[in-house]
Amino acid sequence: MTSTSDIRKHLSEEFARDVSIDDITAALDAVRTTFSLEATTEDVSAKSRNIFWVRCRVLNPTIANWLAGRCSTLFRLPFAIPIFLLEVTAAIVLVFRHGTNIQSVSPLFSGACILAILIASVLWHEIGHASACRFFGEKPGEIGFGMYLCFPAFFADVSSAWSLPSHRRFIVDIAGVYFQGMFFIPLAVWSIALSGAMAPYAAWIIGLMMLQTANPVFKMDGYWALSDLSGLTNLHRRVLAEIKALLRISDGPRSVPSLNGVQRIILPAYVALASAYFFFIVHGLSVMLAIGWSYASHVRPL
Repeated sequence: MTSTSDIRKHLSEEFARDVSIDDITAALDAVRTTFSLEATTEDVSAKSRNIFWVRCRVLNPTIANWLAGRCSTLFRLPFAIPIFLLEVTAAIVLVFRHGTNIQSVSPLFSGACILAILIASVLWHEIGHASACRFFGEKPGEIGFGMYLCFPAFFADVSSAWSLPSHRRFIVDIAGVYFQGMFFIPLAVWSIALSGAMAPYAAWIIGLMMLQTANPVFKMDGYWALSDLSGLTNLHRRVLAEIKALLRISDGPRSVPSLNGVQRIILPAYVALASAYFFFIVHGLSVMLAIGWSYASHVRPL
């Protein structure tokens, strides 16, 4: 077995400078943190399943992998660039044609159609994550539905993406939003060709769902994208560790690596963004409760 001294000597010769044991230890800790070498892919997959306290399978791994293989071509630049530009154009068309002044829709047929569109868009969102994973040579797992905290949510098992470099994991993170945004294109055409509020109404809800999944507070797409882009793993633990350090609270050895220069800028920005999002959610819930209470108080019993 190669000793630490041998590794130190080899690296010192390779990089033409003195490499200390502390340098080697720090590098190993960074690799373990980045690629989760403390756990196998199965362990990571099991942990990811635990965040859903109710779950059911929608597509088994075989079908999900087959679909991902067929859709992975959409990540090639000759396809991805024009599709993304069409998504942006369609979103602009919907905003300028309808803005936020959308009439209410029929609660029966139109409501059922909108619900079907939303479910299809979310399922396509998860196929996007699986397809990006397959595009980079990894095999995705199942696609399912469950309850994350108090939110109903679809999910895709892309735990195999942990073996990818962080910049490729970032693509896997944002792939769902890229796929879901494709729904803006037919909805924009629909809103132009046909009158009615169904298409813009569905588009607005899809847009809000995309913003929701992009939030950095909960462990959704935005959280993982920020983590992989910045190199800040375990964001929640890091925030807590920095708060304890600021308050000079010590509970033993530091459990997360120290921040570098760029990360010391990103982490406070993350805290500010997370706080703003939290208050936005609280305000939105209070408004919804107020509207519901007002509606209930004006409804007369039959």
